[in-house]
Amino acid sequence: MKSVSAVGYQPELRRVLNDAVTRRTCPIPEDLSAQYAEHLGRKNRAYIFSVILIGAAAFVSFAIADYLVVRDVILQSVTLRVLFSSTVLLLSLWLFRRGLGIYWLECLLPIYVHLAVLIWLYLLVSTEVPNVSEFAYASVIFILLLNVGIRARFTTALISSMTLSVLLFWCIWLITGGSRSSLLMYALNYSPVLLFSLVISWYNVFNERRLFLWNLIDELNNAELRDVNQRLWQQSHTDELTGLPNRSLLQDRIVQAMLGAERNGTRAALMYVDLDEFKPVNDTHGHAVGDVLLQEAARRMSEVIRATDTIARFGGDEFVVVSPELEGEQEAVLVANKLIAAFREPFKVKGLEIVIGCSIGIALFPDHGASADDLHRQADRALYKAKTGGRNQAVVAGSPSDDQTRGQG
Repeated sequence: MKSVSAVGYQPELRRVLNDAVTRRTCPIPEDLSAQYAEHLGRKNRAYIFSVILIGAAAFVSFAIADYLVVRDVILQSVTLRVLFSSTVLLLSLWLFRRGLGIYWLECLLPIYVHLAVLIWLYLLVSTEVPNVSEFAYASVIFILLLNVGIRARFTTALISSMTLSVLLFWCIWLITGGSRSSLLMYALNYSPVLLFSLVISWYNVFNERRLFLWNLIDELNNAELRDVNQRLWQQSHTDELTGLPNRSLLQDRIVQAMLGAERNGTRAALMYVDLDEFKPVNDTHGHAVGDVLLQEAARRMSEVIRATDTIARFGGDEFVVVSPELEGEQEAVLVANKLIAAFREPFKVKGLEIVIGCSIGIALFPDHGASADDLHRQADRALYKAKTGGRNQAVVAGSPSDDQTRGQG
């Protein structure tokens, strides 16, 4: 599924998200399950590893308690604890680097904890003076560590807590020699911790889902807002028929081209492009054909101008090209002749083969004007000379005595 930020208005997705976030458990929609797992992985992989690291360190540190309480098995205690913790860390690090999924990573926690309990049981049944108090205290740490670390699936925490609790009470039963009173006493102290840790786990899982859904809703809102702003910008700055910049955006490009030319000591050209023999096409074949012809003409011209140039529709069959960063007049004429050459091949529109050309008037900044209005006037005059001088040619604006054609397609 695409990221929400990469798509536009999605009413169906909005409905699904709003429905999910208002339900009591904030369920993740099936279509978003893979994206949710990826989100959990990015957010919680380091957290899970830190829980495993802290748990391994705590398991080793309990060797101090073994030294004080069951000193006769301290050698086995240190050996097993260090070996187990080292294996856990190395295996976890390898699995993390392999990119194991977040749900599988969380399954490591209960596996590690259950194995740690069995190691502790082995030590306590091996000693001559088994002390259940140490083990009972450690069981509180076990269950807290397990449930605080789980954030992806509450069922993992619930099932693991139940199996771990059964294992812990079975161990206490063995250590105390089947003392029911001891079992009841430890159960009364252990049960509130179990319930509290499950509540924490449930809240963590619920909160992860809720935040994920709200983030998607916010992302969708932002995407929709960007789409609206983009549509408004396009409507106000582009021509609806051809998709080219309109007069509003054109004026800004002209100003930017003039500023760049002034700053860098170069030239900027403003070219008026008028399609030759376009009106007869409209009169003969209708406006539908004329509109498609305008679109094709705009496409061809867009393909031949430079990447830094701007072509805009000025109205009707008139276009304007802004060419910044020119060295001089000849470079502007070269761009204009490419535009004229783009019309040499006939246009195929709705089964018709239509031949048109274009005439171009060129004005250069600062040679022919110091303002945008001056350039518009000079380019318009040059276009008039190109039209009256035979069409299908480019004429550069000049002094009143310099009326000859400068470029010709």
